[in-house]
This record gives sequence, C-alpha cells and structure tokens, in this order.
Amino acid sequence: MADTTNQEIIELAIRPIPPDTVASIKEEILSEIEAVLKEKGQEKLLVGEDLKPEVEKTFPIDQIVILVIKAATPIAVWAVNEIVIPKLREKYGVDRKKRSDRDESGDS
Repeated sequence: MADTTNQEIIELAIRPIPPDTVASIKEEILSEIEAVLKEKGQEKLLVGEDLKPEVEKTFPIDQIVILVIKAATPIAVWAVNEIVIPKLREKYGVDRKKRSDRDESGDS
C-alpha cells in the first residue's frame, strides 16, 4: 500500500465537447481512465491507494465536471501526466489545477 501522506492531488476541470454533456461524461470518465491505464499496462495503479480518480462536482449550467485524482506515488503522478491527461484531452476540454494534500485535509 502506498504512503498517502505526500500525495499529489490533481484537479481537472473537464468540459464536454458536443454532443457530449456533463451527464454523459460523468458516467464515462472513470471507465475511460481505467481503460487507458489498462491499455498502457498501468491498471495496477487503480488497485491500491496509488491512484484514485473521482468525480468531485458537476456544474451542468457551466458544462464542467471537476475530476480529482489523488496520486500517491511518483509513478502514479507520471501516469496522470503522461497517460490520463493526454487521453482526456483527445475527447474533452481539460484545464488543470494542482492542489496540495493540505487542501484536502484542511490543514493550514
């Protein structure tokens, strides 16, 4: 199991490109991440605590889905940057914000 105390939290604002909608990508996005990691032989990252993607919020009016990916190891950070984000950019508009683990825990 990975040490999650120094995890990197990556926040992505995903904008659907028509005909996709917020509702449709909310259902698809996690399975797309799983599929691309499997295709690249990195699916083991999803088994433990290494990589945890989750849809945090949706904004249907603004047509944005906030996807948060917690990457607990250097290989998980690499996979997000080199595999996951480029694949998502092929299909969606993607803006990236980096959050620290302190943002998640509420520490100052």
